[in-house]
Amino acid sequence: MTSQSKINLSIMLFMVLVVLSAIFIFYPLLREIKKSSAELISQKTNLLFLEQKIKNSNELKGIYKVVEPNLREINNLFIDSEVPIDFISFLERISKESRVDAKISFNASDRTKEDGRSFLNFQLNTNSSYPNFLKFINKIETAPYLTEIQNLNISQSGEANVVQAAVLLKVYTK
Repeated sequence: MTSQSKINLSIMLFMVLVVLSAIFIFYPLLREIKKSSAELISQKTNLLFLEQKIKNSNELKGIYKVVEPNLREINNLFIDSEVPIDFISFLERISKESRVDAKISFNASDRTKEDGRSFLNFQLNTNSSYPNFLKFINKIETAPYLTEIQNLNISQSGEANVVQAAVLLKVYTK
C-alpha cells in the first residue's frame, strides 16, 4: 500500500468516524437538549401561571375580608328553613308591639323552590284595629328578613273599628 492510499484510507476512516459520531453521539445529545429546553419552557410557563393564580388568590382574600361583613348581613336576611323559630318569634313580638292578635301558621314540609330560590309560606290571621294592623304590616315590610306579601285580605269585623285580615307571606330561606 502506498502512502497516498494510506492517507486516503485514513481520511476515509476519519470521515466515517466523524459521521458515525455525529449520528450516534451528537444527534442524541442535540435531541436531548431540545427536549430539555422544551420542558424548561413548559415549566417556566407553568410557574408564571401558578404565580398569577397565587396573586389572584391573595387579591380575592383581600376582597373577601372587605365584603365578609356584608355577606353575613345578606345571609341573615334568609330564615332557617328547618327551624324558623327566630322568624316566628319576630312575628309574635311585632304583633304584640302593634297590639294585633295574630295567629301564625305554616306547613314545615311545604318548602317551595321558585327560580332557584327556596321559601316558606306563612299564613297570618289577624284581628285588630285598622291603624294597628297597618303598623303590623309596616313592620313586616321593614323586617330584617327577605319577605314578600303574596296575598292580603282585609274585612270589617262585626265590632266597631276592628278588622280581620288574612296575610299570605312568602319568606325566603337559606
